Amino acid sequence: MQDCRVQVMAIEIRVAASADAELFAGIHAGCFDDHWSAASFRSLLDSPGVFGLAAGRDVRGQVESFILVRVAADEAEILTLATLPDARRHGLASRLVGTAMEQAKTRGALRLFLEVAEANQPGRRLYEKLCFERAALRPDYYKSATNAAIAAVVMRRELSD
Repeated sequence: MQDCRVQVMAIEIRVAASADAELFAGIHAGCFDDHWSAASFRSLLDSPGVFGLAAGRDVRGQVESFILVRVAADEAEILTLATLPDARRHGLASRLVGTAMEQAKTRGALRLFLEVAEANQPGRRLYEKLCFERAALRPDYYKSATNAAIAAVVMRRELSD
């Protein structure tokens, strides 16, 4: 059986607030062609059932990665996860997902869903390493002016593990 625990590393994680909207928008813009605006992040962070977590390796509190999650009834969904390119491969995203799973579970979620671009191999490997399973495929889900439409892989993980 695969070990699905998240390793503990020297990473600082804090709960996000709507004041983090500009910061999150900047990180998101550094990670995605079709990035979200600060107003979008502010609106989401102020929405019922939504929580965000910010992480970094720097003791001065520099945020290098964040996750946004929505919990509704007994299900949760990762809305977005972003890590600055220079901060990747240091365990930030793994720790954020692990902490988000714990938070979602304490808020009553029994399972966690997400969508990841089919072409995003590093993202898919991360989620598979954390024992998410493929649940469905959404053709032409991600559409943009800069890229052809890309399918989204819907993944899920039971939180009882």
